[in-house]
Amino acid sequence: MLLAERGLEGVGVKPDARMAAVARRNLLHSPAWRVEVAEFETWAHDEPDFDLVTCAQAWHWLDPASRLRRAHALLRAGGWLALWWNRPAEDHSALRTALDAVYADMAPELPPRGPASLPFAPDGTHPDLGFGPPVEREYPWSKLYSTTDWIQLLLSHSDHRLLDEDRRHRLLGAVAEVIDDHGGTYRHHYVCRLWAVERR
Repeated sequence: MLLAERGLEGVGVKPDARMAAVARRNLLHSPAWRVEVAEFETWAHDEPDFDLVTCAQAWHWLDPASRLRRAHALLRAGGWLALWWNRPAEDHSALRTALDAVYADMAPELPPRGPASLPFAPDGTHPDLGFGPPVEREYPWSKLYSTTDWIQLLLSHSDHRLLDEDRRHRLLGAVAEVIDDHGGTYRHHYVCRLWAVERR
């Protein structure tokens, strides 16, 4: 959607029909975009005619044995593969410290600030494929959440969903109480980590 808003045209590839339906709704006003239901690794497109292949937050779900070669095959010479992840940034505020204490007490096996960072260069550059040297960048940003919004976000995290229902309820109740005690909003600090390579 953000690429469409900048006037680019393209194709979204989603493995799940429900995810594709959401993407199509978000792109209703972007006729230069379409969304196809397919696995990226086996998507039926064989021409190297893209200037950009990009994946946000999901590259680690693709087949490590084929994902980089597949991206290379889709890119024209001079095109870029750009991957990025948003990860928690350092935060030593009183609210964050209180939240960390809740996790240390009630769910010490969970990373209190979200999943651990993924490898920055997930595949290397496979010199035999003809990619240039990787470009790596970090972009700090933050988002303000209400108590309800932050709890809803945590409920989407698989590590929280795997907790038994009673324990998850108690943990999230304690998290909500801490945020409410600090004014009812929580500013979470992120760093967006970019890894990109050019197809030669």
